[in-house]
Amino acid sequence: MSKTKIIIGGVAVVAIAATAAHFAAPSFFENQFRSYLTNPRSELHGEFDNFALSLFGGTMSATDVSLRTADGATITGDAVKFEQVNWLTLLNANPFGDTLAGSVTVDNGQIENKDARLSSPAPSLIDLRIIQKDGTIHYAAKAAELPGIHVEDGLGRTAKADLIALEDITESRLGGLTLQNLSLVLPSEKQSFSVETASFSDCDITQSFETAFDLSEKPFDLCSALSGTGVLLERADKEKITLASFGFDGLSSSGAQAISLTEVTASKDDKPQISFGEIALTNLKQSIRSDAFDSNNKLDAREWQHLIDNLSVDAFSVTEMSSSQDEFTTKLGSVAVNGLKDGEVAKLAVSDFQFDLMDHEDKPVFKLGHFEISKVSLSRMQQIVEMYGTPTSNDPMAQIEKAQNQTLGDLGILLSPMVYESFLVSDLSLSGNTDANKNLKFGIDRASASIGDPVRFDGNGTTFAKKGRSAVQGMYIELPDTSPVKDLIASMIGLENFDRLSLNGKINITWDDQSGVYTYDIEETSIDDIGSISLSASVGNLTPEIMGELTSTRLDQTEKLRQIALTKTSFNAARLEVQGEKLVKIFLRLAAQGNGQTAEDLQMVGAMVLMQTQEKFAQYPRLSNALTELVDWFSNPQHLIITLAPDAPVPFGVLAAGGMQPPAIADLLGLTIQANENAK
Repeated sequence: MSKTKIIIGGVAVVAIAATAAHFAAPSFFENQFRSYLTNPRSELHGEFDNFALSLFGGTMSATDVSLRTADGATITGDAVKFEQVNWLTLLNANPFGDTLAGSVTVDNGQIENKDARLSSPAPSLIDLRIIQKDGTIHYAAKAAELPGIHVEDGLGRTAKADLIALEDITESRLGGLTLQNLSLVLPSEKQSFSVETASFSDCDITQSFETAFDLSEKPFDLCSALSGTGVLLERADKEKITLASFGFDGLSSSGAQAISLTEVTASKDDKPQISFGEIALTNLKQSIRSDAFDSNNKLDAREWQHLIDNLSVDAFSVTEMSSSQDEFTTKLGSVAVNGLKDGEVAKLAVSDFQFDLMDHEDKPVFKLGHFEISKVSLSRMQQIVEMYGTPTSNDPMAQIEKAQNQTLGDLGILLSPMVYESFLVSDLSLSGNTDANKNLKFGIDRASASIGDPVRFDGNGTTFAKKGRSAVQGMYIELPDTSPVKDLIASMIGLENFDRLSLNGKINITWDDQSGVYTYDIEETSIDDIGSISLSASVGNLTPEIMGELTSTRLDQTEKLRQIALTKTSFNAARLEVQGEKLVKIFLRLAAQGNGQTAEDLQMVGAMVLMQTQEKFAQYPRLSNALTELVDWFSNPQHLIITLAPDAPVPFGVLAAGGMQPPAIADLLGLTIQANENAK
């Protein structure tokens, strides 16, 4: 027999065998399926009609499919069709892969379990796979779609969606989930929920929502990301919450990379209660334990410390917030928190805040243009809240006693604790909003402060600032002409009328721990063009040891404080400068109010007393010259400088001992007074 005939004959045999298999396969597979579905030991039972199979075409289909699972669920479909079927996988003999079918489609698919029901008119699967692992069969798919899905739980709750699309499906995780026009109705809870679009990525479908959010048992790890648009939550009493969009990215048990909510609105009876333009957060990290907190709603020091030690946020912001109630309305342009880490906030900023108190007779309006504060210590802030927080007693003496139990360091006397590094306030005001007081306003154009050069003392866990600076520009009052006190104030300051009075000033505090000199300096503090006052004083011998002792001494330990001051510290220098005749006249008018005299009478009497005193000490050059200058200034109060500059620091104990005559004190302290044209 020739080689050609052998080849032709072999091909013919294969062709005949393949043809026979093609026509025999439907009967074979149908019998196998029916045998499995009717076997009492099978986990799946059911029946089907009109089974069809094309071995060459790679298709398999059936109609009137009805399957029952071991737990009582029923799965039905008018027609089921498998395309691109891999027959080796079906026979569990595919060494090259695990794909069962390229696609699966179902007409009018439905799942029922007791009174619960899920249905879709045309569910489909892409790349259906059968995976054997440890003797168990697992199913997976590349993608799935459930259009027109409808779900009922048997308790009256329903869910509908135009489309649910899934990607990378396994029995434990979903690579992706997309929803279109999902709506939920919960009659027993009197709630409904809807979302126009939503997508979820890398989701664990073995968790319930309860365990997913229970940080103590199983950390939040439901999905790695989720986003959506058009959210509406409706509750009883006509309460609604809407979101234009939401996004959560990089979710894990330790936090989130980014969170964003836009156009959030909560309303009741169709009236907005509160709304936000956007709420955003980046790089939230947490390792908070629920067992670190007790059932008390108030955070104690230990709980607060655990919270701030185990929480960090790169940035958090809220924009365009507004709230409207019958009693008040609130508006906020923005609030931003940056760099929350290790118990410190790098920066907190608030802009365009307004609060209107509607139910008060004066209808006051509080406004804040801008506020920012940097490097805020949250642990120290908690201590301040504990110290100055809600009073525990209506007795005012109880609050005084509470303050007296605090140390000078706790109260920020002498040195300020490092609660912050700097802050700024601008365009702050409080005004009335009625016809009687609409022009009445108190405010600050700008105020700022900064502290720095930190230091700590042995035995004291608080960090203090060796330097501090504060300034106010335009602390003002505006009074309407109808105000009953406007004329009185105008007469006190020597003006016929005024629209606004404003105060400007600066304060500097420094402590040199090397020299032990502590300086308190009130720079030029002025009231418009009425006048100004400057005052500075310095104390010596405040070494780190003595300063540490002072900051740890309680306010009620008066004898201890007295002993430290008199035996360990000294007076170094002081300077007082006063400018402006009107400013002095204000004090004279105030002093004259209670004794029936005029300001001019007091000025004349004061000048006479000073002249008599100057004559008494005429033989003492330093004191006599100082009093001469003071008489000149009191008669014509334009400009005054008083300086105390001893040749060497004077112990306070020497000054407190008494027995020294005025000339000796003047010489000891280096008294100098310069008035008017002599003031330099």
